[in-house]
Amino acid sequence: MLAALIVCALVYGGAVVANLWIPRLPAARPGQSWRFKPMTHSFFSACRTLWRNGETRFSLMGTSLFWGAGVTLRFLLVIWVPVALGITSNAMPTYLNAMVAVGIVLGAGAAAKLVTLETVSRCMPAGILIGIAVIAFAVQQSLLPAFGLLLLLGVFGGFFIVPLNALLQERGKHSVGAGNAIAVQNLGENVAMLLMLGLYSLAVSRGRSTGRRGDRLWRGIRRGHCRAVGLGAA
Repeated sequence: MLAALIVCALVYGGAVVANLWIPRLPAARPGQSWRFKPMTHSFFSACRTLWRNGETRFSLMGTSLFWGAGVTLRFLLVIWVPVALGITSNAMPTYLNAMVAVGIVLGAGAAAKLVTLETVSRCMPAGILIGIAVIAFAVQQSLLPAFGLLLLLGVFGGFFIVPLNALLQERGKHSVGAGNAIAVQNLGENVAMLLMLGLYSLAVSRGRSTGRRGDRLWRGIRRGHCRAVGLGAA
């Protein structure tokens, strides 16, 4: 445990040092007020602008749902591994999460080669396949297929999320500024993560993960997800 913390600290420390070599650029929007009220007004104005535009709304919806589902999956793995695979090691959920991370790197590389801002709709099938991969993963009872499906899930995720990030930053740069676009995106992603973790915690605490009530709950969540995707694509 201590060794892992030391490695994490060294990696983050190296990242801080690496920032010193990033070329300094002039401020994109100089003269902005640092007072709370003007900053708040500017932020919510950027929110309205981005959510009213079809392309940026689709990107915000997609990235928020992706990270909301992703963080919930990480918690689910901790409970799922002992039940489905019969493995009580605390390290196994970490290894499974690592497979997703490797897949995301591969998917991001593929997206860089195959998707441009003009063809961003190519990432849509990957978003659909994420859901199919999660359903297939949920019924696995062997370790090797679980590793393979999580790797595949990561590939779909990387192929889906990278073009959406690029689209939002490019469109945001020409409307509200890249910094504002990233801030609005971070707000949406964190709200989605909190909401999905809240639903997951509620389901677990009330024993609704299985059974008739649980089925109704998850059907409601899926309907909400479909409506959100439809709204984002509109």
